[in-house]
Amino acid sequence: MKNSVQINFHGELVTVEEQPSSGDNERHFVVHLPKGELMLCVKEDTEGAGRWIDEMANHATATSSEVGALIETALGKQQNSL
Repeated sequence: MKNSVQINFHGELVTVEEQPSSGDNERHFVVHLPKGELMLCVKEDTEGAGRWIDEMANHATATSSEVGALIETALGKQQNSL
């Protein structure tokens, strides 16, 4: 079963699904935005900080960073409710 959460992105409820990952220091997500899907990868550096990468652009963008922060908040709330 895929891990999924919903986030509020610019007033719209958006579903985010975590995808299987082969790397130890990265996680992949599909964000179902109203205008299309956004593919994100969060990579942890050696200090444990996450960097949200737009997989289509192959680098961090303002949108990937904003959505990534919302995903982290939603996952944290989900973890706390277990």
